Amino acid sequence: MEQYLTFGTIVLNVSAKVLAASRQEALQKINEFINELNANISNVSVETIDGEVHNLEAHNFHIKWEDVAE
Repeated sequence: MEQYLTFGTIVLNVSAKVLAASRQEALQKINEFINELNANISNVSVETIDGEVHNLEAHNFHIKWEDVAE
């Protein structure tokens, strides 16, 4: 069998806890802490329901922090 390189897209909704005095400050802090200029997402591990782990290479990524909840 031959080996093929396949390409796709994974969309991840993520969250992080941030200590802040207000919602606006929380968004400002998380944007400073984790953003496209200071983060590196190069590999992602995905575990399927049968327990098999697949390691994926990340080629491009976009980080956008959108909302705040208490």
